[in-house]
Amino acid sequence: MPIKTAVRVAHDVGLDALFQSMRTYLAGKEKPPEPLVRLKLKELVVSVLTSGRNQELAAHFRRIGASDSPPIREIMEANFRYNLSLDEYAKLCHRSLSSFKREFQAHFHESPGKWLLRRRLDHAANLLRHSPMNITEIAFESGFVDVSHFSRVFKARFALPPMAYRQESAVTA
Repeated sequence: MPIKTAVRVAHDVGLDALFQSMRTYLAGKEKPPEPLVRLKLKELVVSVLTSGRNQELAAHFRRIGASDSPPIREIMEANFRYNLSLDEYAKLCHRSLSSFKREFQAHFHESPGKWLLRRRLDHAANLLRHSPMNITEIAFESGFVDVSHFSRVFKARFALPPMAYRQESAVTA
């Protein structure tokens, strides 16, 4: 089963030693050298794969290693609420920006930008109906960084501003 959210990593002696060694580098004022960070990341992956204590994460790493490109749908569904650039989404999907856009269009039948906006608005509408969060919290939780932009695009999509949508949803429920 693919990992869709964060997974708690079970510590063992090897991982604790790795984290302790990284604290030394990260506690300093200077940024650790890139080759060292890459080496430590590889050490982390190998530790997880060989420890036997993190089966779900190890299986996920093995699937990624067996495939050059993780499924776009899984990556996008797990990350649509983050305010990332299309280039950053492409990197998450292990694709160049142009191949990401091309494969995205083929898979979703719409551009990444339109899909993200629609998906974020659907998520926000669901939160408005089912959560006590305020409008600002819902906007940020849904991946918007500007509440006025959120309100404007929400009204354009649902024909009501977010607060009126919430109130109408409460009446019809």
